[in-house]
Amino acid sequence: MSRLALILLLTAAPAAAQVSSDQVETAMLYAIAARIPDVSSRIQVAVVRFAGSDATGTVSVSLPERPLVPRGRVQVPVSVDGSRVGSALLHVAHFDSVAIYPESAFSGDMVQAELLRFVWMDVTRFSGEPLTRTALAAYDGQELIARTAIRPDRALRRNDIGPRPAADTGDPVRMTYRRGAFVLELACRARDRGRVGDTIRVYADDSDTVYRARLTAPGRAEWIETL
Repeated sequence: MSRLALILLLTAAPAAAQVSSDQVETAMLYAIAARIPDVSSRIQVAVVRFAGSDATGTVSVSLPERPLVPRGRVQVPVSVDGSRVGSALLHVAHFDSVAIYPESAFSGDMVQAELLRFVWMDVTRFSGEPLTRTALAAYDGQELIARTAIRPDRALRRNDIGPRPAADTGDPVRMTYRRGAFVLELACRARDRGRVGDTIRVYADDSDTVYRARLTAPGRAEWIETL
């Protein structure tokens, strides 16, 4: 090697660094947070496969349009300073606090809300919608019953428990019939199941008539229309 060639070799700029898996994972988290900020704290990203590329600059990934938040394995293009350098197969894990009930319960049994406890867990492949704190808060302190059989210490789905219905099929319902200043109470029976605020059909034996009514409290309803 000539003296000139040796000098050029020693003074040449260092080669570009290889894009790392950590950079790709960070870029994925950033992209998800930019789209849906609220979920970023409940997401973990891991590279399954990525063919590293020699490049220096800002690493970014492009999220697919659907789903809004990737779940499980997803293939994404990887870019450096806006220029594509390859693609990566990532695993996007979702975590949340999910309710667990310590006792067995049959469908229709009372569920004591104060016994529910929450466990932080991976819900990426959770079957159904998990019963989270947010989902439970939607019941707003109403009495709860089991809608399905519950096994002790098993993560609950949202539809495993729910508010006690204000009326079930066949239950007695006192319906207030109001037309202007005229008010009448009718003894009826529910034709449908419903919670407070729901609209159901009720049947009155005395008038042999079916009405549509809105449930206002357990066993109470207000007339909407005559069917």
